[in-house]
Amino acid sequence: MIYRDFYGFGRELSVLCLGTGFYDGITISDSDAFRQLEYYLENGGNFIDTAHLYGFPDSRAERILGAFFRESGFRDKVFLCSKGAHPPLENMSRSRVNRSDIFSDMEKSLEYLDTDCIDLYFLHRDDEKIPAGEITEWMNELIRKGMTRAWGVSNWKTDRIRQASEYAAGRGLTGPSCNQAMWSYASVNRSRLRDQTLVPMDRSMFEYHRNTKMPLMAYTSQARGYFPLRLMGRSVSEDFKGVYDSAENDVKYERICSVSRETGISVSALSMLFFLLQPFGAFPIVTYANPKHFEETLDGLREENLDAASQILTEYDFL
Repeated sequence: MIYRDFYGFGRELSVLCLGTGFYDGITISDSDAFRQLEYYLENGGNFIDTAHLYGFPDSRAERILGAFFRESGFRDKVFLCSKGAHPPLENMSRSRVNRSDIFSDMEKSLEYLDTDCIDLYFLHRDDEKIPAGEITEWMNELIRKGMTRAWGVSNWKTDRIRQASEYAAGRGLTGPSCNQAMWSYASVNRSRLRDQTLVPMDRSMFEYHRNTKMPLMAYTSQARGYFPLRLMGRSVSEDFKGVYDSAENDVKYERICSVSRETGISVSALSMLFFLLQPFGAFPIVTYANPKHFEETLDGLREENLDAASQILTEYDFL
């Protein structure tokens, strides 16, 4: 496993953050989730991401993690993130970004995760009608109460992140310490996303992170397996074909396959090495239903492979 400093936290974290979006008892059973967590930790992982929404409707992912921590005693060995204030799935237009819902989700997350404090707590969505400063005050209240050590944002636009950061800096408060955005080596056609509340990486966000060095956690970091599946003659789901099928990704596909053939590094590993080449801390969140895929990625994820992986990049190659 490769480690990188998580800027502002004084702690090195594994570059692969294990995501738990599949921990619903169906896609991944509880017992398989336990085995995956054990395998991840045994191979040097120390960074786990979850959300109060995952495993809807009963927050199954947080409950599984809580049970795992109780049985293994490994809570203090991982840097734990969770997220709250996601809109109701049946009505994504209804905001839950308010003090009451944020605190309610946090209290339940602490209970389900069987922990006194979540290392980094994210707002899963934004509500641009609420001043960023007001939200910043609520999140600092969570910190003062010892519920979390820091807070972050997920699916926030760059201007909103900047507003919250400037508000906090001007009042001696803690601003957002991390951003979660949709990002992978594959280009995203945002207009084809079924969920328009998702916020992919763009040029302004890239520059903001380059300048501030705020760490970024990339979700959908494998683009739903777009390039490996294409290599196998298969395709992503119909929901995501329009998101990733494009002339830009045709070029990237040829490039990443060519580098893979020349170096022997798998396409999956090259897709993850892409994040290590960025001018700020970029941590891909990875989810695996098949342990073999995780093993293949780890095998190629080595410092000595970074020079070879740089061949897949061009300037600003993130869109």
